[in-house]
Amino acid sequence: MIARMTALVLSLTIGLSMTPRVSWAASDQLNVQEFLTFCNAAPGSSKRAYCAGYVTGVFELMAMNGLNRSHNDELTTLVRSICFTGTEDTKIIDVFKNWAKAHNEKRNELAPVGIMEALSETWPCK
Repeated sequence: MIARMTALVLSLTIGLSMTPRVSWAASDQLNVQEFLTFCNAAPGSSKRAYCAGYVTGVFELMAMNGLNRSHNDELTTLVRSICFTGTEDTKIIDVFKNWAKAHNEKRNELAPVGIMEALSETWPCK
């Protein structure tokens, strides 16, 4: 029993030490350049998984907001919209990576801002 608890504590400690930092304070947020290193990490790594999950979350929120543009609610005024038809065969991580490489002047912006800019340039609502 003690051996199992020790193993659990050890695995949690190792797992938490590998988790990328997450914070709401602007000074603790990753910038575009730092986040790009996560997206360029080896497939299957924890950094690449973090990138995929983060970009997908921003994408889903912006796409949902694009669908709800006709409603004037709090969500649509706080978050940018994208109008994704679902027919494009594009990897959204590549959209961010290509945008970041093309916009080196924005490397110090906060990563969420860069992701939103990349997605809204790719799938603007007209």
